[in-house]
This record gives sequence, C-alpha cells and structure tokens, in this order.
Amino acid sequence: MSTVLGLLGVAVFVPCVIALAAGLTWAVVRISPPADKGDTAKTPPVAS
Repeated sequence: MSTVLGLLGVAVFVPCVIALAAGLTWAVVRISPPADKGDTAKTPPVAS
C-alpha cells in the first residue's frame, strides 16, 4: 500500500513542480522590462 501512495505522491509532485516553474517564468516575463529592440535589430542594408 505504501508503494501505491508513494507513486501517487510522485504523480502529484511532478505536475506541481512543473506548474510552479511555469508560474514563476510567467511572472518574471510579466514583471521584467521589455528589451530595447532598437539596438538588436541593426542590420546593414543589402546592396543590389
């Protein structure tokens, strides 16, 4: 019986850890300031 409870515990623990990681990632993306896209998008003009 303890094996079944252990497997059930692991089956609940893994999705909880994944959900926590996804929630923290979402929060950091929402809180962090947007990147300045003006500096990264500089490409030289193509000569034709």
